[in-house]
Amino acid sequence: RVGLHQTNTNQNRLKWRNLDDIASDPHKAWNPRLHQLSLAGLGWAAAVPIYYEGEKQGMLIYMARRTIDLQRLQSDSNDDYLHNAANLVAATLAIRKPRKRVVQERQEELSKTIRRIRIKIA
Repeated sequence: RVGLHQTNTNQNRLKWRNLDDIASDPHKAWNPRLHQLSLAGLGWAAAVPIYYEGEKQGMLIYMARRTIDLQRLQSDSNDDYLHNAANLVAATLAIRKPRKRVVQERQEELSKTIRRIRIKIA
């Protein structure tokens, strides 16, 4: 199953974190990437887990500029949109293995057809 998000339950709502707060957390090692992101004008981050094949396979990290209207950023419609976008990413990841198998099968079929044609021509 791909995408395990249920719309707007409190457990699934995005939790937007201030990058400056994360970067200045005394319990975390200083991270130059966070500093660079902050210099680039990004100020907020949230993560959505990516599920496929029944397991958590990674995280999709969203970032927003420091000056964003937090009310709009945290709205139900934006939350739904970002979760469903993560589900779309999960679906894209989930289709990779089956697509590879199908492409390989089609290439084998083409090779067999070409061999048969060569045999008939010769």
